Amino acid sequence: MASALQESNYKVILLYLSSYRPSRISSSKSSSSNRMNRKFYIKGTTIGFVPGVCPESWVLENPQVLLDLQRRYVEAGSHIVYASTFTGNRIKLEEYGLQERLEEINTQLVALSRQAVGDQALVAGDMTMTGQQLFPMGELLFEELVDVYKEQASVLAKAGVDLFVVETMMSLQECRAAVIAIREVCDLPIMVTLTYNEDGRTLFGEGGVLL
Repeated sequence: MASALQESNYKVILLYLSSYRPSRISSSKSSSSNRMNRKFYIKGTTIGFVPGVCPESWVLENPQVLLDLQRRYVEAGSHIVYASTFTGNRIKLEEYGLQERLEEINTQLVALSRQAVGDQALVAGDMTMTGQQLFPMGELLFEELVDVYKEQASVLAKAGVDLFVVETMMSLQECRAAVIAIREVCDLPIMVTLTYNEDGRTLFGEGGVLL
């Protein structure tokens, strides 16, 4: 399955973020102390990230939760699962004092998803925004953001992901930085999704575009 995807004609796909969720597996979000408390509901069983705890670290401390969840997605017909590396970039990990464990965390999370699905599904390296805005709205320079993404992408590619997903983005410039970073590391397929307001534009006022 992985080789077929790598040999396909497309290299970068830009998608609107769909609101569809499988009926058997849904999610809810609630805020607590200005932090997101994400919970998943599976057949009546509630599992959730503890507020203030790094999600990537939480998954590694509770691996069976992810193994069960991703196996059920494959049983339901999923062809791709996301490694739980969503906020595994240096800037986000630094908020928890875990930046020096970036390689260890991302590598172990990819291995965990691979353990869950074996050869029954593809494993995507999951990447997203850093939480810092680009200059001039913020202090982060574009070249610095590319380096941040490149560091994570390099680890994910080395860990053996089949493709990359740059998801839930709000800025086309940040999407561009992530795609450039990944392309400087490897030639694996890239899927990009953005979050849009009801007017069809992102939080930064940008409309959709095909990269």
